[in-house]
Amino acid sequence: MINYSNYYEAVTGLHERGFSEDFVLFGNNLLWVQEKTFVTPEDFSIIECHRVDFPKDNMEDLVMFGIMTFCGNIKGILMNHYSYS
Repeated sequence: MINYSNYYEAVTGLHERGFSEDFVLFGNNLLWVQEKTFVTPEDFSIIECHRVDFPKDNMEDLVMFGIMTFCGNIKGILMNHYSYS
């Protein structure tokens, strides 16, 4: 897992490796934003995972996942916030 110092570096790095689409967690599925289509867990895989550390006064960090779908080999980004509280 690569630790990026900011959100922009992480997105740029993923885009450079072909992760150009956007995904959002929606229940147990992913919503493929550009196509407005749901992708079930059986139809995608997480192939990269990166943590973005925010300044110490903000306890919430970000994890960015590189997603690839099995139908069409679509590559995109899923982001998830987490905190240490």
